[in-house]
Amino acid sequence: MKRFRRAAFWLFLALLPACGGNNAEGIYYNVDNPAEYIELKNDGRFYLKAGTLDLSGNYAVEGRTIILNPKTRVAATGRLEDGVITDKDGTRWEKR
Repeated sequence: MKRFRRAAFWLFLALLPACGGNNAEGIYYNVDNPAEYIELKNDGRFYLKAGTLDLSGNYAVEGRTIILNPKTRVAATGRLEDGVITDKDGTRWEKR
């Protein structure tokens, strides 16, 4: 019985992100330049439009850390808190 409960617990933890547990999905606009945005999709993919830069790839949320893993560049991290992503440069991206 103890083994079953342990397996059920790990299954619950594995499925929790698929239930939208991080609530990160949405579009985040650069506070200083609203023409720039990051779209986080509910399937774990993202799209970034910043100036002439167009990037896409996968993202993950671990606690308050968001990791953008583009297909053609090195992964970038930021802080996700209260509907705002703050990147390493201090740029704030607000969810609308």
